[in-house]
Amino acid sequence: MVAIYTLLAVGLTQLAITASAGDCKTFQMYCGSTLKWRGWTDKEIQGKVLQDEWNSGQYPGTDQIDKSLFKCAGQGKTLVWANGRTPCGNCVDGGPGKPDYCA
Repeated sequence: MVAIYTLLAVGLTQLAITASAGDCKTFQMYCGSTLKWRGWTDKEIQGKVLQDEWNSGQYPGTDQIDKSLFKCAGQGKTLVWANGRTPCGNCVDGGPGKPDYCA
């Protein structure tokens, strides 16, 4: 019975994350700091990373998000954690319509 409630809670959390996070432009690269500037929360970013199979269940800690680079995937509904466990020294906003990058 506890497992059912746990599964239900996880499902509702994922639904809330999907409903509240903004979409991104598919195949565009974004710094975590840029996504947060656009209104995303740490939990929304982590949730969208977990939804993409390329990440193999790995997601950035809240202390890694700002300096991490993410590729928008899944028609703008998921994120690929592009630089994995190695944060950028400096994640740079590429400007409107241009990809962000590590410097």
